[in-house]
Amino acid sequence: MEMTTERETKRQKHDDQTTVVSKPRPNDILLLDVGGTPISVFRRTLTQVEGSLLASQFSGRWDEGLAKTKEGRFFIDQPPHLFEKLINFLRMKANETDETGPNTVPAFMTLEDYRGFSRMVEYFGLSEAIFRTGAYLFYPDHAKTIAVVPSDDTIESPLFSRNNDDEDKLETFILGPLKDNAGYETHSRAITGFEITLQKHELCQVGWLAINRIVYSSGAFNSDSGVGGGVGFQPDSTALDVVTGDIVTTVLTLGENDENKAISPEQFRTQLPHVTVKEGSVIRCEMDHGFSWFVDGMLVGSSSQVSASKAGNASTVELCEETIKILGQPVHHVVPCITVNGGFSVTDIRYAF
Repeated sequence: MEMTTERETKRQKHDDQTTVVSKPRPNDILLLDVGGTPISVFRRTLTQVEGSLLASQFSGRWDEGLAKTKEGRFFIDQPPHLFEKLINFLRMKANETDETGPNTVPAFMTLEDYRGFSRMVEYFGLSEAIFRTGAYLFYPDHAKTIAVVPSDDTIESPLFSRNNDDEDKLETFILGPLKDNAGYETHSRAITGFEITLQKHELCQVGWLAINRIVYSSGAFNSDSGVGGGVGFQPDSTALDVVTGDIVTTVLTLGENDENKAISPEQFRTQLPHVTVKEGSVIRCEMDHGFSWFVDGMLVGSSSQVSASKAGNASTVELCEETIKILGQPVHHVVPCITVNGGFSVTDIRYAF
């Protein structure tokens, strides 16, 4: 009798040691403690953004190793009022449809909270999923969303894809906050850097354009002076011309005739040495107290070279320097633009904090 009891005890101990933990499921309810505040949430809510740190942490693979309170709740060392906003946004994001459109990023009463939320989102690898960016092609009466970026999908100018032989085949695309179905921006976070992979093209200029110069016009951007074109063509814009290898900056100048002080755009080109751009090249534009352009990982030009250039007359150089200075501060006054006769894909976005 005693031997049987001993066998049963050993068997029970063995069974306890070899119990298989149930496989994590999307409908698992996870109990969290966020900075002292209890929160309950479905596992699928935390893991919906694939590849993010948040999804990895709560995939179920690391449940045993994550920090827990004595009550068994997963402990998250983040400000509760910010993390709750994140959770609620992810809940609403799961409910999005084509009819409802994208949700708006939470609003905050203070800049400190907004920046704190942005940093937390960045830490969890969720920036692209929450602060979403759209690529827009401007038509005469509206801005049409072409794609949500970054993405490997090719964006192509419609006229180029139709093999139109007209000279005016340029289209200008702007990168900015994704808009909801009513046309309102879903967030106000600015872009300070972006990367494109160039596809087949005949002309392409990549850079920044002042927001105050944007008005709708036929096919591409137009300026309030009535001059067509795009980034590098519009006043108050600067771009890398990937075909000629120049930095192109366009400013507004006064006519020299005293009787006719007409304002007209003037394009200023700064030649760069050894710039080779081809189909498949990766072009990165950065804005950090000035503008920089990289091709396939190498710095090829910056706005500082505009001031160093000896080309052009002195007044134009001085105006160029002033334009660059104005465009560079603050970041919210300019938007990323690509004026192209051809195709490209936007493969990376960097946001301001």
